[in-house]
Amino acid sequence: MSISTVAIKGVIVGTLLFIAAPSAIANEPELMMRSGSGSSFRIPQGSSWSSATPTLNDTGTAALTINAVAPSFNAGIWQGTVSAGGIVDVSAEDSALYSDVSINAAGDMVWRRAFSAADGIVKYDANVESSALLTNAPIGASSWTSTRIIDSALVAYRAGFGGGNAWTSFDSGTTTIRLAETGVDNNSPYAFLFSPSVNQTGLMAGKAAFQNTSQNRIITVTVDSTVTVLVDDNNLDASSPFSGFDNSVGFNDLGHVAFVGNVPGTGRGLFVSDGDGWTEYALPGENGLNSIEFFAPALNNEGQVVFRGFHDDGRRAIWLADGNTVQIIAAENDIVQTDIGPARLQSADAIGGPNFGGAVAINNHGDIAFVSLLTDPENSATSFGRGLFLVAGQPGDGLFADRFEGEP
Repeated sequence: MSISTVAIKGVIVGTLLFIAAPSAIANEPELMMRSGSGSSFRIPQGSSWSSATPTLNDTGTAALTINAVAPSFNAGIWQGTVSAGGIVDVSAEDSALYSDVSINAAGDMVWRRAFSAADGIVKYDANVESSALLTNAPIGASSWTSTRIIDSALVAYRAGFGGGNAWTSFDSGTTTIRLAETGVDNNSPYAFLFSPSVNQTGLMAGKAAFQNTSQNRIITVTVDSTVTVLVDDNNLDASSPFSGFDNSVGFNDLGHVAFVGNVPGTGRGLFVSDGDGWTEYALPGENGLNSIEFFAPALNNEGQVVFRGFHDDGRRAIWLADGNTVQIIAAENDIVQTDIGPARLQSADAIGGPNFGGAVAINNHGDIAFVSLLTDPENSATSFGRGLFLVAGQPGDGLFADRFEGEP
């Protein structure tokens, strides 16, 4: 174990106890799945999916929502590893939309189904290899977002009602509203509840607006609705260095929360709290990091956090921070190996915009999953489609230390 402390502008702001992690991941990205107009890999030809966040369990199995699965072109779910994979569910309805897929250690999955005859949370049972509606509770709910399943089969999510939202869990047929907004519960002090996370103990965590949307805090809440405040912004606590927080957090089984906080005069940095204090993980202007993108960080039990951000030279990158080092995992313009040979992590000229899509996932072995558009390494106008990649976790002395030395 080790203890880390941090000072921003000379002020000691907290301590964090965490398990020391390997300093880096030393493996190249491996292709899990690729879609494209001319060819595809482990997905039916003609299928398509846009910016999406993968989910990843500790066996290295990933899952992803697919917008259109050929030949029906209905919504579907892809599941697989670096060795094998394929579509495990396709909607029977043309209009249905799938989102927010989550996978547990057994390979069971949940996701949100909308614009269908039976909206709600769908569960895929890996034992019988089939899917069915799990719940559309609580009564009166019209949306179910940030769906997450843990190894015990408890499912946590944010239920939406006409008047607001509630952090909710569903366990063995029992639905529990843990925390609701004032529009749902007149006695609640919370004006808005952002996307929650859940860990393997069933504890939920996230950002909440207290009394009004200009006062925000990072909290955890138990199944019996006990709220613990981890960090307040400076509208709630004048001594706080944070003027605000990004909307989503990372959460591990130790109860640690990774969050992006805005520090006036410094910028949006990455921090981790253990409930008794917090510590700096990454700040703009250090380690080549220019800025952090607005995607949720992911935190594992080893104290490793992955996130999306810009390097000082302007390229997007996937970053790994462990409280001691800040490293690059993969960056725009990198050359990777695919089923059709080398490809570049890049948006084709006709597409433009970011090559990476969605947030990044990490498991407790340090394996990392991300998605990226691909091009011909010799011709940026030629698209090679979009790929899902895994970077296997492995201890190392450094991660591509010369990545930004010279031209890409």
